[in-house]
Amino acid sequence: MDNVRTEKVSLEAGDGTSMAAYVAMPAEGGKLPGLLVFQEAFGVNAHIRDVAQRFAKQGYVAIAPELFHRTAPGFDGAYNNFPAVMPHLQALTPDGLTADSRAAFDWLQKNPRVLPNCTASVGYCMGGRASFVANSALPLNAAISYYGGGIAPALLSRVPHIHAPMLFFWGALDSHIPPDQVRAIIEAMKRELGYRFGLLIELPAGPGAASGQIYLNAERAVAAAEKGQPVLLVRLETSPEDLRGMIAAEGILTARGGVSSHAALVARQMGKVCVCGASAGTASCRPICLQHSATSSDGA
Repeated sequence: MDNVRTEKVSLEAGDGTSMAAYVAMPAEGGKLPGLLVFQEAFGVNAHIRDVAQRFAKQGYVAIAPELFHRTAPGFDGAYNNFPAVMPHLQALTPDGLTADSRAAFDWLQKNPRVLPNCTASVGYCMGGRASFVANSALPLNAAISYYGGGIAPALLSRVPHIHAPMLFFWGALDSHIPPDQVRAIIEAMKRELGYRFGLLIELPAGPGAASGQIYLNAERAVAAAEKGQPVLLVRLETSPEDLRGMIAAEGILTARGGVSSHAALVARQMGKVCVCGASAGTASCRPICLQHSATSSDGA
């Protein structure tokens, strides 16, 4: 699905304001899942547009609404000028985010290319908070929040209204989301959702950060790396037979083991990012919370 069609559409939010949104979808084909892509604090910039296009190449109809439309329509911020972002970031409200996400969601539901009742959300940083808000207000099928700040304590009252499985990513070294806020979210999810909540906390066996396409097989990881693709090797546990894949990978994640496992010891010798023992969750739980310390598998 490399052939992607993009367009800019105009939406009307529930508060009567007009909002532009960037849309990317495969140029051909039938009905596909819908995806809300929520921006960072720097607007629907070239990076977020590229993220939407990459999701489209994977078979989604992706829409990225401009969340700063009330204060700065068309805002495209520079990553080295955060002070310029702050007035617009501070002007965001939960009600506004709800209205904006609903407008984008409704557009997807009315689009003939989108499968009915098959829409998810993903957001980055500020957008991670928006993805959480959207999942508390809309009948989504799944939601992902990458390092979304500002959820605790202000938005914890929304936890009982979570509709769909939710995946959180946090970084242990991220000073913008301190551990007490992470714990508050985890405790609220457990308290309000009970048995439907699952927690994955892994061991950072090789510190650092890595991103890339996930491969579950060492040979395929090697083949992809030889083509210049950044890869992450994911295994139940590694063995000497996985060595070439471990060398080729940017990072390694295993479901079993600990800081003295084969993966951890070899990764440290190689200077590779490694996370071990990420298997505490269960497939039957509803929202899944991932507290991660080293490896990012978003590929975005």
